[in-house]
Amino acid sequence: LGEFHIHHGTLIAVLLPHVLKFNDSFLGEKKAALCQAIGISPEHSLSEWLSGLVTRLGLPTSLNALSVPENELEQIAEKAEKDHLSATNPRPADKSDYVKLLHSAYAGIC
Repeated sequence: LGEFHIHHGTLIAVLLPHVLKFNDSFLGEKKAALCQAIGISPEHSLSEWLSGLVTRLGLPTSLNALSVPENELEQIAEKAEKDHLSATNPRPADKSDYVKLLHSAYAGIC
């Protein structure tokens, strides 16, 4: 999303809750470790916890709020699928997965 000149940390705040939700059932023991590190029960949703934190911090909660054009989401998903870091994601993802994730992030619904 570099072509939209969005601060990296702000973009992470918007996207990470959606990525955590997508990966939730693939996190295994890492989820328990993350939950312990932030002081919540392993049964708690990491994506909900992070969404709440982002809201409490007053950060934007959607791609729409960052002025990312909705008609660009397909192209962004295509780039994400081709990105070498996609291979390190706990859950395999293809363009259609990224499109769904980006649309939920655009709407701010996690």
